[in-house]
Amino acid sequence: MNIRTIARMGTAILAAGVIGTFAVGMAQADSTAVDPNAGVVAGSGHLVVIDATTNKDAAVNLLTHYKDAPDHTFIPNGQPTFGTSDWQPATFADGKTGIPGVAGSATDKISLELSVKHTESSSVKIGGSVETSFGYDLAGVVDTELSFKFSGGHTWDSSTSDTAQIWATAMPNKAVWIEASTSTATFTGDFRFSYGGNEYLVKNVTITQPAAPTVGGQAVTNYRVMEADMNAVNVPTNLRGGLFNVNDAPQLKNYIAGGH
Repeated sequence: MNIRTIARMGTAILAAGVIGTFAVGMAQADSTAVDPNAGVVAGSGHLVVIDATTNKDAAVNLLTHYKDAPDHTFIPNGQPTFGTSDWQPATFADGKTGIPGVAGSATDKISLELSVKHTESSSVKIGGSVETSFGYDLAGVVDTELSFKFSGGHTWDSSTSDTAQIWATAMPNKAVWIEASTSTATFTGDFRFSYGGNEYLVKNVTITQPAAPTVGGQAVTNYRVMEADMNAVNVPTNLRGGLFNVNDAPQLKNYIAGGH
């Protein structure tokens, strides 16, 4: 069953800003796990160069120590590429479970104002896949460096959150739900730092995080309202049984309370 967009809400809703703090207590990896004969090319002096695209395990192991190195620095390979994250279902702003949406009854349409939220966080890709085992937010650690090294005065956030109030109408036997997408920047760079008496250069690490291409801009979130037949496989599970019973619709409560 094809899904069609019946409304696109907000063309550029400004993200609320940075949320959360970076995790403390970085995982300590065993330096012996870095095999100097496993794709590691030794440079002059004590410099060891590791290509993260071909030696992922060694790169991940060493980057667990990056945050605490006294001389760590990130070297971007050119300007970032701006884009948007994939569309994905929004969440309820009040923490309620399920995907924000409205399910129409067999005979009546229902309109509700939904309070929705979307959070976009950074991701680090090594060797073609997203890596999360550093024990801390690697992208967050380089936020300050990005602000200085990339031109344009962009605002770099490892995570942003946005909320919005959106009216959604479900026609009879239809379900609608809210999806969101956030502007992002993707860049590849090298991490240089000292650890265990050597200097390391971990090359070709890709980071994607919320950002906007406009000068001084923060990430922006767009919302859209999706529609499909109630029993279509694409419909979020919590809507198939009717997320809101028709008797619970706010516009009918007074009518029902009046004995109708």
